[in-house]
Amino acid sequence: MRVLDGSLRYESIVRHFRGDDPIEHAGDAVAVEAPLQIAIAWSLRGRKIQRDVAITMRTPGKSCGGSESGGDCKSGGGGESGGACENSGAKYCSDDELAVGYLASEGILTSPSAVLSVNSDGERSVVHVSDDVPVDLMRTRRLTLANASCGVCGKQDAADLERPLENVQTIEGFDEAFRVSSAAVMALPDELRRRQSLFAKTGGCHGCAFVSQQGDWQVREDVGRHNALDKLIGAVWMQARGTPTDAPPVLSGSILVLSGRVSFEMVQKSLVVGVPILVAVGAPTTAAFDLSKRFGQTLIGFVDSQRINVYTHAERILS
Repeated sequence: MRVLDGSLRYESIVRHFRGDDPIEHAGDAVAVEAPLQIAIAWSLRGRKIQRDVAITMRTPGKSCGGSESGGDCKSGGGGESGGACENSGAKYCSDDELAVGYLASEGILTSPSAVLSVNSDGERSVVHVSDDVPVDLMRTRRLTLANASCGVCGKQDAADLERPLENVQTIEGFDEAFRVSSAAVMALPDELRRRQSLFAKTGGCHGCAFVSQQGDWQVREDVGRHNALDKLIGAVWMQARGTPTDAPPVLSGSILVLSGRVSFEMVQKSLVVGVPILVAVGAPTTAAFDLSKRFGQTLIGFVDSQRINVYTHAERILS
């Protein structure tokens, strides 16, 4: 059976049941997990430099809502997922987003306009940045294999964990500007699940979404939850290129919704784009709790249609 846009493939399986007909030969959709090497390229005193930064196990494919045959994938287009891939085309646009989002969430990129182009071929994504952009080589020293469940693998010392947060400010000032009802929060996981098309086919990937105050959704999926969030951040960064302020996106009026648990790196990445409310189906870790509390973020876990646990900065949630 055919492979669908690189994100899943069909395999022959034997399914066992209880009862009179215990065995069935069938096909099953399996989410693709494959390595992607992320690199950054720039010029220094007229000399072209390219540095490999990370290798991550991710789900490839397009994420911008283009057609299966590889239709238009321009920034800002393409259905509810939102498009952001005018560089490598529809076939590799989620790799473009992942590479940009990873570099942004690591603090290596400091402005959207720094990204000149992204070239992805299914195995490597190279982000080309402006010649006048300073590249901190210390931030690019992580090269290692990060598996699909690890968003901080390859850090070489404890200080590396804090470097992406050096320019992040607390978001306590948004308390009065953005509050939501507990009932609205309870409805978010079911809506995210409804929009997770890859999970519906495979049952084998994480999902995350930015939800604006106006009810607009941007959703990304991946076998690695940190990859899904990097794709989402990358989409927002690429959509922000060419804006008058040329500042990193600050999503002060958005909620981040996660399909799983909340660990340190998920909070860290969300803080890079200034998300004031993080909502998760699963539980937070102590490191996630401490980081959200420290930076003024509302952290909510164990969310379902009947209850929520508000762990930090509960003043944003109305009963």
